[in-house]
Amino acid sequence: MVKGTEMHWNVSHTGAEEMLALCALFNSEDGRWDRYWERRAQGGTE
Repeated sequence: MVKGTEMHWNVSHTGAEEMLALCALFNSEDGRWDRYWERRAQGGTE
C-alpha cells in the first residue's frame, strides 16, 4: 500500500525486502554477493 508522498510500502509478507537485499548484494562491487552464496553453500543462513 502506498500512502501519500512518503510512499510507505506494505511488503511485510511478499518477500520484497528479501528480494531487494539480494539485488543489493548482486549489485555490490565488494564481493558480498560471492560471500553470501559461499556461506549459503556451507549451511549458513546469511
